Amino acid sequence: MAEYQNVDDICDGFQLDRDQITLIRLLGAGNFGQVSKASYGASRSEVAVKTLKDNAAQKDLQDMLTELDVMKSLQPHPHVVKLIGCCVERDPLFIVLEYLPYGDLLGYLRMSRGIEDTYNTGEKRPNSRLSEKDLLSFAWMIADGMDYLATMKVNL
Repeated sequence: MAEYQNVDDICDGFQLDRDQITLIRLLGAGNFGQVSKASYGASRSEVAVKTLKDNAAQKDLQDMLTELDVMKSLQPHPHVVKLIGCCVERDPLFIVLEYLPYGDLLGYLRMSRGIEDTYNTGEKRPNSRLSEKDLLSFAWMIADGMDYLATMKVNL
């Protein structure tokens, strides 16, 4: 088990009861982390749970804790993934996020063009090819989210 600092300091009001989280299926994985679809609470709300793999290094844990700190400092914004909470009382560390049924934007864009994306985390598929208007709307939403992060002085 990793040696975490005080749980209250890490989660700072975002601590969730791990027993209320049910992992459903793996959505995607990288070199050291993975994201799973899960349900949370009595309402069984759909959420995404980010964790580290067993082979993750201490630096990966520190990076994940830094990401958690940044997310805790943000107010909800319509174009930034929302932090629901975290679980750090035992391994693995869980960062619980808003669930995005269409997955990551890159995977969504690739699938809309008929290109299979091995990393896409979405369960829903785009209905058709995207119009220029759709793409401009996406560009505006990305810029709006990035502007918010810059205003909050988040270094990406």
